[in-house]
Amino acid sequence: MHLDQRRSTDYGALFAENVFRWGKWYLVPSARFERENVIVDASVHTGHSVLVDRLVDHTVTLFGLGFGNDFGHANET
Repeated sequence: MHLDQRRSTDYGALFAENVFRWGKWYLVPSARFERENVIVDASVHTGHSVLVDRLVDHTVTLFGLGFGNDFGHANET
């Protein structure tokens, strides 16, 4: 049995956030967009060739929201 396999992965992400401050309090909204593309090309030789060609795409959008307080120098939550 002989296995030949090639794989490739493309990945990219875009991230954005901002800080809004009101005195010692702050709010941090954020967004992230991720895209991943995985390609697998494989062949198995066992007398009869078996081929595997697989393409998988994932796209994910994430949102976040942070809230905190600045209690003093180098002391934030």
